[in-house]
Amino acid sequence: MKKYLILLGCIMAGSVMAQELMIQELPLEAPAEETDSAVEKAVETPKTEGSLDALYTQLEAQSVALRELTERVEQYEHQQQEMKEKLDRVNEDISFRLNELETKAANPVMIDKSSDKERYDFAYELLKKENYAEAEKQFLSFLTDFEKSDLRPNAIYWLGETYYVQAKYEQAVGQFADVFQKYPQSNKAPDALLKMGLSMASLKKNTEACTAFKALPNEYPKAEKALKERAEQEAKKYQCS
Repeated sequence: MKKYLILLGCIMAGSVMAQELMIQELPLEAPAEETDSAVEKAVETPKTEGSLDALYTQLEAQSVALRELTERVEQYEHQQQEMKEKLDRVNEDISFRLNELETKAANPVMIDKSSDKERYDFAYELLKKENYAEAEKQFLSFLTDFEKSDLRPNAIYWLGETYYVQAKYEQAVGQFADVFQKYPQSNKAPDALLKMGLSMASLKKNTEACTAFKALPNEYPKAEKALKERAEQEAKKYQCS
């Protein structure tokens, strides 16, 4: 395009000038290309600068978002760490309390020796909690310390029960026999007679067991109906004549 403009200028300026310009036509092509490149660069420069500005703005926005996200993550991690520490403290406290309870259960506190009622109740509670070995110790201690207590017949009976549930049948027989022999009017005497029969049966001493089962309704006709019925059932079971 520029070449034709130059030729037109040559015609207007005269043939001499045209010839000179025609001679210089070839070297002018390179500057023409440079001019085209300069124009293009001039046109493109604003676009490049605009793109860089937009890119910078975008990167800056992403950087701000990344910083905010990092801060949130750090806050979340901090909260998680606080929760973990609290949970660890709770777990430690629970473990401590459980260990304390286990220690107390394994080593029951001895109640004041001066009170037979408290000592008896303490031993009986252990029996109800199925802590038979410790209940056995406490009833034995009670019987040693309170020889004249009104609760003695009951303590002997429950001591027999601790032996019975631990399958110490020989010892159980001795305690149950003591109750109805030494304290025949005790409210535990009928129960002791039945349990003595059951202990004998567990020892395969069926003759002695039958004697106890048959004696119960005769010795204690006013005993509870359920108790007498159980003795009758056991007598039939072992074919007591």
